[in-house]
Amino acid sequence: MIYSKMAEHAIAALAELAKQPEGERIATARIADAASIPRPILTKVVAELHHAGFVRTREGRYGGVRLAAAADRTTVRDIANSFDSDVSLPDCPFHPDGCTCAHDDPCKAHQLWNEARSAFDRFLDEVTIADVAEAVHHPSTS
Repeated sequence: MIYSKMAEHAIAALAELAKQPEGERIATARIADAASIPRPILTKVVAELHHAGFVRTREGRYGGVRLAAAADRTTVRDIANSFDSDVSLPDCPFHPDGCTCAHDDPCKAHQLWNEARSAFDRFLDEVTIADVAEAVHHPSTS
């Protein structure tokens, strides 16, 4: 798992909200069903997203949840970091207590790992909730 299950649920919930017309509120039950998130968990996720400023909520008959900002301005890293303290891959997968490679002469595996870390960081920084919503709404057939 790259980030916590709560962050994963938050990304899925926001992607579902991003599919709605701008400013439209939808019920948490509808989000839970569409994103396959247990309702009690979604309640906690929405509360955290509201506290972090990613969604606006309103209670009552005409209430619901809506995005607080455009989905194309919120990245996966923004959401993941609001649930997890540090979303990043470790410096070295082979030495979790600290890399033993010399900084001026890293091993071949370390060089390959750095490429993977860079790609992961690009994913977190460049993929937006709008991108996730589009991918979920129109999954690839290949």
